[in-house]
Amino acid sequence: MAELVEILKFQDARTEQDVLRAKQDDTEEDMFIFVDVMGPNFTSARLPAMAQLSRRLKNDSEIVDPPLKHHFARPRPYVRSDRVHPVCALSKEPSYPSGHAMLGYLFAYVLAQIDPEKHDAILRRADEYAHNRLVCGVHYQSDVEASRIASAILFGAMLNDPSYQHDVQAARQEWNRNKL
Repeated sequence: MAELVEILKFQDARTEQDVLRAKQDDTEEDMFIFVDVMGPNFTSARLPAMAQLSRRLKNDSEIVDPPLKHHFARPRPYVRSDRVHPVCALSKEPSYPSGHAMLGYLFAYVLAQIDPEKHDAILRRADEYAHNRLVCGVHYQSDVEASRIASAILFGAMLNDPSYQHDVQAARQEWNRNKL
């Protein structure tokens, strides 16, 4: 109930600009959500290895996300209360954990490995991306927090995978040739 109250507070406080950014993030589920941090050359057209890595990360996160959602089967805030008025796409999937937030943090951990100079800005953007799930009215804070933790665990496992390291190295080299 405390988290539902928190969602209602976010709902009451959200501005048109907050809603616009949250809706924009709602439709994006690739690494290129970080273009604001990485710069204008950070596009899938310019960075095919990065785009491939982004697809791989999304695919790998789907090994974890849906099974957890179905195991916990937590109803979304708008399902629990008709006082919650979401501004983003509705899902029939359970709420816990947030797939968007999991992806955002997973992308961030990888990008911070690729461009360590932007580490802090990358993680701030991941926090914003995750927070926008609350602004949307489609997740609780604990959904987002669980996703941050799950993505860190998934990232840790990926660090031991030679094929993952190969893909990261290819993306890093590509990025170093293209960044401003």
